[in-house]
Order: sequence, then structure tokens, then C-alpha cells
Amino acid sequence: MYIGMLEIGIRPLRIFWARNQRAMSVLVKMLQSKRGYKGFGNSGYLLLYLGAIVLALSLWHGRVNHGISTRAIAALALIVALSFAYGRGFLQRFPQLLPDGPSLTLEFLAGYLILNTLLYLLAVVSPFAITTNILATCVGVVVLYWRGGPRVQETRGPPEQTPELIALLLIAAGATLWCTDGLTPFILDGSNTVFRLWGDSFVHARQISVLMHAQGWATLSDIRMSGAAPYLYHYASYAIPAAVAAMTKAGAYETFASFQLPVGILLSGLAAFALAACIWGRWAGVAASIAVVLIPDAYQQGFENKYLSYHFMQQVNIAGLYGVTCIAVAWIFVLRGCRTGKLPWILIGWSIAVVTLAYKAHIFVANAFLIMIYPSLFFTGLKPRWRLATVVGLVGCYLFVAMLSQSIDRMPTLRLDGSGASTYVAILLGNYDPGVLKTFFVDALKEPPWSPCAIVFYGACMILLSTFGFWGFATIAAAALASKRITKEAWLFPLLVMANYLVMALGLAMDRKEVGAPDELLNRPLVWAYFAVAAWTAGAAYFLLFGATAPKTVGGRALAAFFALLCLAGPITFAPNLQTYPRWAGLRSFKESGSFPTCLVAASRYIRDHSAPTDVVQDSETEASIISRFVVTALAERPEYAISTPRAPEGVDERLRDLAAFKRMTDVAEIKQFAEKRKIAWYVLRPKAQISWPSAFRDNPVFDCEGYRVYRFGS
Repeated sequence: MYIGMLEIGIRPLRIFWARNQRAMSVLVKMLQSKRGYKGFGNSGYLLLYLGAIVLALSLWHGRVNHGISTRAIAALALIVALSFAYGRGFLQRFPQLLPDGPSLTLEFLAGYLILNTLLYLLAVVSPFAITTNILATCVGVVVLYWRGGPRVQETRGPPEQTPELIALLLIAAGATLWCTDGLTPFILDGSNTVFRLWGDSFVHARQISVLMHAQGWATLSDIRMSGAAPYLYHYASYAIPAAVAAMTKAGAYETFASFQLPVGILLSGLAAFALAACIWGRWAGVAASIAVVLIPDAYQQGFENKYLSYHFMQQVNIAGLYGVTCIAVAWIFVLRGCRTGKLPWILIGWSIAVVTLAYKAHIFVANAFLIMIYPSLFFTGLKPRWRLATVVGLVGCYLFVAMLSQSIDRMPTLRLDGSGASTYVAILLGNYDPGVLKTFFVDALKEPPWSPCAIVFYGACMILLSTFGFWGFATIAAAALASKRITKEAWLFPLLVMANYLVMALGLAMDRKEVGAPDELLNRPLVWAYFAVAAWTAGAAYFLLFGATAPKTVGGRALAAFFALLCLAGPITFAPNLQTYPRWAGLRSFKESGSFPTCLVAASRYIRDHSAPTDVVQDSETEASIISRFVVTALAERPEYAISTPRAPEGVDERLRDLAAFKRMTDVAEIKQFAEKRKIAWYVLRPKAQISWPSAFRDNPVFDCEGYRVYRFGS
């Protein structure tokens, strides 16, 4: 299978390079200008690094879309080049951010986040199409390099880049393997199409198409109700996927499967590399990226609770991959700022942490307090009285902002009173697979109500064991062994992250505002805690074994290479059916959760291919399962008039009542007037829908497939 993918990707790459060799050479020279690394060897690494990323993106795109065009390769190469250009232009001002010099990995990470955030902001404020916004970011690169000022000169030689390339190749292989299901996102099963991704993939696809067609705030709307103002809540991660969909002409769902999901895994692995490299060095960064991307998480290690599974949670809550990446870059600035005594780096780290809100709010909340007070505890050269004063001041500031946030309707409940612990422990207990741990905790806790001491003790055991698995024990051992070999701010980092996560999980109240699931702020931060602990521990283990360099003996290098390749068995074993949930009815298999009539899919695609981006659609089925309700709007890539969901926008109930009356209408003129007044351009009628429309009108759709009919009312 993967050989076929390789052939799909390489052939167009050769054609593209032959036709655009001169332009690509100019681009490389720009990136390798005075502001870049020196020497032919580093130029070669840059080309390899760029080419490896473009090749991976092309393979994923070609696999999902059954082939790839020169246009698509050019679009993907442009995204990669812009990311590097923005990252290098930004990080050239911080040549000592990593202890051993500039990093291709960190430049790509920072640049991707900058480019993605710019495109997101332009989608909200710019009246132009996304293709014009992409052109604006290209102009921005020219301005950045033209007016960037002289690069700070370094006295040391160029950094070693071999570990960066090794890490990239391993991460890309791991991302490909973890996306085994997603890279074949749908298959035919008789008269049905089975979608092999979690049901929220329809929501993600719709968000991509929203930004793909955005031309400023006035054109954005809530995906559950056309015309309703959207909540700008962790939607930034859809910006570059929207640009890719627009440039490649791929469908939004295909772009989610071929780009947003695997790229999220790729970025998170690169972020693990960069975070560990800033503490232990680049070779330790390779170990960290392997730990995060390739090694099975606690659930897959046998700790029996998928609700606390890192790999599962990151794939079904896709924004978490991007939120973890963003906050990891923020922590790099903060950790290095504390170590070197550079206050501007701390401020930049805080700013990046705030940007994390736009990617994944849960990740921001999980880090806000700790990243805020960290410099007060560990900033080099700070006098004790000033250290105490800043701690008091920052804690007071944090509490004030937290209290102020509770006056905002769309902010979840933030109250650290322990009132959610009992409910959350019950949720965790109910999500254990039958086995030793479930039996132990059920026997230990007995019947509720439980005492506070039992909740805290057994709840902590559940959370630590089933979130971190063997990493929890390894972290304590590594911290004990490395205590005298690194500075305090780096040594205490994973322990404080674990403590902060545990306090949130057992200390926060349930969200009674119904902004999301009641336990989201207790549960979702697990992905950051696992990421930070696994990356730090693997980096520490490598450093303790080999130091900051590659293994010095041939046997040591062979053993390390064998271990790295052996870790590929993790995703090979656990990737199939990862996005299913055996303990939840309706989600036990893709056939159970993602099987939809092929004619419904065809009807939705028909609307996409014959309508304008602003046309409003409506599905006759308003009381289907939550997953099924988003199929039409996602695959048609058009706004839907009203969708019945929990926590729906104000006004949806009234629209749903009107739609129920719409089905009972018997006069053709009244039917058309209803649709015209509400700007409904397309209506999908499912076979089982009960309608009273006149047969002469009902039997004349613009599309009909085994009873799935599409009616066009105007555009």
C-alpha cells in the first residue's frame, strides 16, 4: 500500500521540479540568504528537510484523493516554503533560543503557527477570498525579509542537523501509520458508504469549508444555524487546511483526512523534538519525538481506560494536536528565558500561550496558571523579595481574570472547589474496560456516595495510572537520576505539569454553563500533560544514557536505530480502528458509527458541485443522531438553515418548528415562498421523511437517487 503511495507522490514531484527548478532555486537561495545557515552541507539539509515535508504531504494528499496534480504539489510546497520563511524571519532575532543554535524544526513550527494565525485573522477581517489572503502572506514574507534588519551574528559553527532530519522521517512515518484508517476515509459497503473517521470529522470538514469561503466576519456563521454569529473558539487550526482545499480544489472532508489530521500529528511530534532539544539537546529530541508519536499511550500499554488515551483523544479532538504544538513553542521561550535571564523571551512565550486560545482553549486553561508563575519561581538572578512579590502579583492577576471571565456567557465554569471530583471519578470508572483495574477500583470505592479521602486517593490513582501508564514511573526515576545534571526550571517541569493536571482533574467544578461537555476542562488537559511528560522523560532517558550527542559506538548506534524502527510497531498495531470506542453504543465500529446511504452522500456532493458557496441548504432529517445531522452540510460544504444539537444557538428551536410546518405545506406557491423568505436554496428530502407536498412538485427534484431527492429553490 505504502509503495503505491510513494509512487503516486514521487512522479508528480519529479514533473514539478523539472518545470519549476529555477523558481525553486530562487526560493532556496532566499531561505539560505545572509539570514540563514552557512555552508553547502546545511543547504543540503534544508533541501532534504523541505523536500521530506512536501513529499509526506503529497503522499497523504495523493492517497486520499487517488492521485495528485502538479497544482496540488505546488500548493503544498508553497505552504511549506511560507512556513519556513516566516519561521526563519521570526526566529533569526533569537539565535540563542536553543542551546546549540537555530533549528529547522523550530523554524518550521513557529512559521506554520505564524502563517496559520495570519490566515485565520485574514479570514475574519479581510473582505477578500482566501486565495487573495494567501497572496498577501507571500507579500508579507517579502516585507519580512526586506525590512527584517541584520541578523545577529553567531560565533559558533552551524548546528548539527542530522537528528532533525531523522526525527522528521520517523514522525512522518508514524503520522502515516496512525492515519491508516483516515487515509482511506470512506469505503463502499453495499448501498452504504462507511466513513472511517470519528463522527466529529464532519464538523471539522464543515469548519474547513467555512474558512475556505470566508470573506470577512459578515460571511461567517455558526455551522448549526446559517446567519448566526459564530463563536471563535479553537477554530484557528482550520485556516491552512482551508487554504490547501482552496488551492488544490480538493473537498473539505478529503482535506481534513489528507492534511489536517496527519499534519497535526506531524507538528506535535516536531514540537516534542523542539521541547526536549531546548533542555537536553537535539539527539534527545529524537527520543522525545519517538515517545510522543510512536510509543503506545497508557491505554494501549494495558491501563484499560480509553477515555484517558492520548492518541485517541488527539485524533478525535483534532484541535488538541495544534494546541499542544502552540503551547510547546510558548514553553520553549519561557524555559529558555528563565534559564538565560531574558525577560523579552518570557513575554513572547506568554504571548504565544495566549494565541493557544485560538487553537485549543482547554490547552490554554491547562497551562495559564503554571506558565504565568513559572518565571517568578525560576527566573535567573531574581532577588527573593522580588520573586515573592511577582508570585503574589501574578496569582492575584490570574484570580482576577478568572473571576472576570465568569461574567462572559460563552466561558465555561472555572471554579476550583472540588465539586466535580465525584462525578468525574464516576465517569472514569464507567469508562474502564473490564479487567484488573476496573475490578480493583470498583471493589475499593464500593457504592457511592464516596468519602472525600477515597475520591482524592483513588481518583488520583486512576488519573495518574491511566493517563501516563509506565511514563509516570519513568518520569519519577528520570527526575531522580537527572536532578543534579540540569537546572531547576527544567528538572521540575514534568512534575509540576503532572501536579497541575491532577489539581484540575480533581479540583475543578463541572461546567454548568453547557459551553461544552461538563467535564471537558477536567479531562481534555490530559493530552498536554501526557505530551509534556512523555517528551521530557524520553529526552532525559536518552541524555542519561548517551549524553547530548549520538551514541559513540557502532553497537550503540545500531541499538538506537533498531529501537527507533521497532517503535513503528506501535502505530502499526494500534492504529486500525483507533477512532472507535468499544464501550459506547453506536461507536463500537466504523460500520456502526459512520455508515450512511451512498445516495445521501451523492445528494450532498451534487449540491456542492452545482451551488454557490453562500447557498443555504436544509436536510429534511432534523432529529437524526448528532453525527448524521452534520453529514449534509459537511459534504455539501454549504451553510445549513438549522441543525438540532445540544447547546444550539438561540433561535434554532423556532427555525425547527418552522421546518416542521414546512413539511406539512400543501400549496406549491407557499412552499416556494417559505424557502425564498428564509433563503433556503437547496432541500434534501430523505426517503422516510413525512411530507405533505403535492405529488406534482414532490416528484420533480433536480436530483434523485433511490428516494434521496434534492430540490432547488433558488440561489
